[in-house]
Amino acid sequence: MAEGFEASDIQDISLVSAKAVHRVKSKPPRVATMGHLKDVGMGYFEHMTRAFKLAFRFLLGTVQLIIHGFLPSLFVDAGKNASDAYKR
Repeated sequence: MAEGFEASDIQDISLVSAKAVHRVKSKPPRVATMGHLKDVGMGYFEHMTRAFKLAFRFLLGTVQLIIHGFLPSLFVDAGKNASDAYKR
């Protein structure tokens, strides 16, 4: 055995781990922030789709703004377009 550990220590750890896994599997996942969906008046998948679209638009805007920083004549309206996407 490893120095400082005994067989009973490892058994205790495995029993605790098994109980924790059982506890996690036996309860359905609950997210405390699901009330947010009611606040914005959207269903789960509608909210997810909109969030992903917005995230992709901001990612695209980020890349465009980095290029714009090096080459100011390109993507002149990138920042405005990204912020307008948020306002929609």
